[in-house]
Amino acid sequence: FEIVENTHFAYDNNDKIGGPIKLVGGTLDYDADENHSIELSATSGNLNLLEDSYLKVTNQSSINDNVIVDIRNGSTLEVLNGEFNLNGITGNPEQSDQWNGMIINNGGILNAENISNSATGALEQENGTTNITNNSSVNLGATSSVTGGTINVTGNSILNAVNSEIIQGGEINVTSGSTFSTGGGSGFNGANNLVLNASGLVDSMNGSLETHNGNELNIGDAAGNNRADFTLDVYGRSNSNKGSDRFVFNTIAAATSNGATIKISDFSLGGDIYGWDAPIDRHIELGNLFESANLNENVELNVTDKEVHTPIGYYKLNNTGGLGGAYSLDLARFDGPVFRGQVATVAQWMNQLAIDDMLFTHSMVLPSFKEEDGGTASSGVMANRYAATSPMFAPYQYSRKDGGLWYKMYGNFESLQMNNGLRVGNNSYGALIGADFGLKELKHGWKFMPTAYIGYNGAHQTFANMGAYQNGGQAGFLGTFYKNNFIIGGLVYGGVYDNSMDVAGHTENTFNYFAGAATKAAYNIRLHRDWVLQPNIMAAYNFFGQQNWHSDYGQMGMMAGMLHGVNIAPGVNLIWEKDTFSAYITLQYMYNVNGAVGGRAGNVDLPHMEMERGYIQYGIGFTKKFTDRASGYLQAVLRNVGRTGAGFQLGFNYFIGK
Repeated sequence: FEIVENTHFAYDNNDKIGGPIKLVGGTLDYDADENHSIELSATSGNLNLLEDSYLKVTNQSSINDNVIVDIRNGSTLEVLNGEFNLNGITGNPEQSDQWNGMIINNGGILNAENISNSATGALEQENGTTNITNNSSVNLGATSSVTGGTINVTGNSILNAVNSEIIQGGEINVTSGSTFSTGGGSGFNGANNLVLNASGLVDSMNGSLETHNGNELNIGDAAGNNRADFTLDVYGRSNSNKGSDRFVFNTIAAATSNGATIKISDFSLGGDIYGWDAPIDRHIELGNLFESANLNENVELNVTDKEVHTPIGYYKLNNTGGLGGAYSLDLARFDGPVFRGQVATVAQWMNQLAIDDMLFTHSMVLPSFKEEDGGTASSGVMANRYAATSPMFAPYQYSRKDGGLWYKMYGNFESLQMNNGLRVGNNSYGALIGADFGLKELKHGWKFMPTAYIGYNGAHQTFANMGAYQNGGQAGFLGTFYKNNFIIGGLVYGGVYDNSMDVAGHTENTFNYFAGAATKAAYNIRLHRDWVLQPNIMAAYNFFGQQNWHSDYGQMGMMAGMLHGVNIAPGVNLIWEKDTFSAYITLQYMYNVNGAVGGRAGNVDLPHMEMERGYIQYGIGFTKKFTDRASGYLQAVLRNVGRTGAGFQLGFNYFIGK
């Protein structure tokens, strides 16, 4: 019976053909069950195994490579003692054989060349040989079962077994360039039967921890390849289910007397931790990854230098004692975002120093040093005479003895150079509202100006692909003493802020508090009736509290420690003052005497974070009296060295006296 070109024939349980069926260019739809048996001679055409069909191929059958075979989902092809070929054509799936159903290799030879089957494709094999070659990618679906025979994976091909119940025995040969993949679960569990000969890749990096068991593991091949690569999953959370994929064989040996090498060429922390909890320890013991009662001394171990990214940092695999020694997962270096709480605290400290500077400018730079007689001075009168008779009057401002209200805004746009190689973009902004309560006469020629204020602070930092925002407020008191050419100010304050940090799609919020005190001293040297040179020095202490929070990024507790910031800042101002306006140049260097912030991520103590160096600040300011009661000022500065950028201030004052 011949099926020739342009002929379509359907064969089912109701058909009985006494002789062989010859497929020559036509199409045969086969739909019979396993109780039927035919002798098939196919030289060309299409052979379609329909759902629920069962076709037996014996050595009496002959199916040529030119025949396009479609083993559909739900169908079964049994190779009894003959040879069956599946062939694919790259870029031409319509002319390629399809393997979507079950193939039973029962003592025959199954050749899969350049074939990529679907997840429903399955293989049962008790004996016989299956050759997977020429860039094939064969999935052994969930209904597969390999208990004997031989599977050869060659020619840059992939064998993918989706669970540990599939491969229970037999011999698997994986040659150089090819891969035996354990798929979505563990790939084999043939403790007493399986022989694995590998000079290619055994890939068990699939997102689950498994112990792979076998009888023999032989590394290398007769072609002179003496290395096999292994990939595996590691679970780095040491306080729960710690471990990794493991390979346990009765014998681990080199395939030749020249020795061999097992290389762990890649590993994953659960998809680089995003599917699992991240490591929270610096050093995690994993035990033995390769175990054997008979370990050949000719087999050496090589471990990849790869570093895997986690929310704490980058981890590496390490080994002590060779193939049979202990393995560990160790933190190699930190990742920038792990310092986010510490960075926010240091940035808030830098922002507070700018606010301190603004408050001292209010009491030491902005006031005029002309006589309090309406803002004019007789020509040639020296500064000490002005200071002795009437030390403080600001023609742009108000009568200092009566006091007044003021409002100031500020903005800083800069980058902060911190240690651990971090350059942090920092923008801070806010406003202060304050009141001067009038100049008070004290003994021995001293005068005292009390000032109170409240303010809003905002800031934003960006670094290492993350961002942080702070919003908060503060209140404080400034007291300034004047005598002759001396000015001494003291400042105390406290406040709170909310810290919101965005990292890798997660938002974390912490609350913090701070307090500080600062003092500044200045001396006025009158160079001319309109010019004053003012050397000064400031000392400040700032305390910021500890932050504690739970991070969804890695599922761990985190902490940023307390900051005890100490600063000393010498400087000088040159002031040119007229009756209704003034201008000044300011120069200052801020030394960071102390300001390191510790931290912790999980159980790992983090390096202290601090500014890498101090900063120099220089700029210019202007003041202007608008009416008898209203005035204002504007200041702009540049910063360099450890703090690079620009800062701006804008203020308004209103006289409330008679």
